[in-house]
Amino acid sequence: MILGNIFFGVIVDTFNEFRDLKDQKTEDEKNRCFMCNRHRYDSNFNDNFDKHRDYNHRIFNYVYFIPYLLKKNPQQFSRAEAFVWQQLNLKKLDWFPSRIQEENKY
Repeated sequence: MILGNIFFGVIVDTFNEFRDLKDQKTEDEKNRCFMCNRHRYDSNFNDNFDKHRDYNHRIFNYVYFIPYLLKKNPQQFSRAEAFVWQQLNLKKLDWFPSRIQEENKY
């Protein structure tokens, strides 16, 4: 009976950990910007978090930019497009916004 209770306790703890991870993921999806990982309640947003996430860091804009570059003639790239193209060829993600770059701005 004692071994059964220990086994049952391990199972319950494991499910609690899974639930906590799921809750954390849900909270992050609602309150963190996917691109720069800044939190909704960061003092720099001043109630503009949804605008920031939906317009400034809309993830699909970054996704659609790659096929755009693939179709465009490389000789007609702007400086920013050439930089992103170079980063893609080097398999680097430095062209994505990050929290570190955002903090260095201020």
